[in-house]
Amino acid sequence: MNVEIILNWRYGVPELSGMYFAAVKYGESAGSFEFINWNESSWDIDSGKEVVAFMELHEFKNQLSIQWPAEHKKQSTAGSESGSDPWAEA
Repeated sequence: MNVEIILNWRYGVPELSGMYFAAVKYGESAGSFEFINWNESSWDIDSGKEVVAFMELHEFKNQLSIQWPAEHKKQSTAGSESGSDPWAEA
């Protein structure tokens, strides 16, 4: 299933240091989305890559509505008591 998400990108450079979600360009025809650190003066990325837009992580999270994974159900293993849940609180 494909879902199109339009994000509120920012351009230029961030005002504060920290981790950001960024659109990164590699040369003329390739790119990706990455989590990248801004160190107050430059992006911590390899040479040849260019950050074309970014957004703060809390803004990225707030623009998405992601369901938390369903509770993990561990299958019983040999030697464990039948019917006991090893993840249950004692």
